[in-house]
Amino acid sequence: MAPAEPDLTSLSPEDLRRVRAWVEDRFVNAVTPLHLRLQREPRGNFLCDATLCEAQRAVAHVMEHVEEIRALAAGRG
Repeated sequence: MAPAEPDLTSLSPEDLRRVRAWVEDRFVNAVTPLHLRLQREPRGNFLCDATLCEAQRAVAHVMEHVEEIRALAAGRG
């Protein structure tokens, strides 16, 4: 996966920790209620509801980028 923002690699470890904290606060808190709601949804509903499938893809996409920033911060901090 290519970095969401290539300039993140040029940040100092302290700045990268700040970015990680901001991303976790904003993005994880934003998608967690949806993620929990989707976990309660019966699997069969995903086969016939395009909205549920798209919501699941959106949550996965956000979390993919959160994990990317966590990994960058862990590797530099």
